Amino acid sequence: MIRPIESFALPADNGVLTDKIVVLGTPKKRIENVLRLIYSVDYEGNPVATLTNRFDLDADEIGQIYRERWAIETFFKWMKKHVRIRNFYGTSERAVMNQVWMASIRWRLWRIIPIFICASIPQQRAASYRNCELPPCCVVLPLCSER
Repeated sequence: MIRPIESFALPADNGVLTDKIVVLGTPKKRIENVLRLIYSVDYEGNPVATLTNRFDLDADEIGQIYRERWAIETFFKWMKKHVRIRNFYGTSERAVMNQVWMASIRWRLWRIIPIFICASIPQQRAASYRNCELPPCCVVLPLCSER
């Protein structure tokens, strides 16, 4: 159960629909702290409810943070899928950044090395490699395009 305590007036030109201070729970069983409930609109025009304890930010800033959060979520989903970072080895900002950079460089090298290998093999030899067994490091040779 959400019980509103106070509502704030908002300018009409931002993406926030309502901004309220609320208490969650029943009178007998509720959380101790008051929270802030903000209804905003995402990039597609869908209403989004955000519950936070941040009273120091404007409602529009909180809505913007939520909208930008999806770009970050998409980036980490891509990282898990393509760069294969399953978990981080450190918790400091520097450790995470080092691991992201190293994994990103490894992924880019893995994607660009076949281009150089295919470019360095003459067309006749590349054609003969297409139907033979290749070592694991040259798995991408059959993907060389015809010249």
